[in-house]
Amino acid sequence: CRQALEKLNDYASRAERANTPALTALNRHYGPTGHRAPKDTQLFALLRRACAEVGTGRAVNCKSGKDRTALELAKAAADEIV
Repeated sequence: CRQALEKLNDYASRAERANTPALTALNRHYGPTGHRAPKDTQLFALLRRACAEVGTGRAVNCKSGKDRTALELAKAAADEIV
């Protein structure tokens, strides 16, 4: 996950969008070591907002591709409707 965050930061920097509020919050959430708690669902909302602000796409999948992936997709759809 840390590599993906580094790529997002690199893209944001090249796109001159490195200091957006959501990307700053996402980097703070990971902390300096790049680790986060297991089953961290807050990450999904932070990542969704950061990608929207930076102007990128995103893909979500957990190891088994079941529960958390389905929950994130349902949450994203609900947020777009509301």
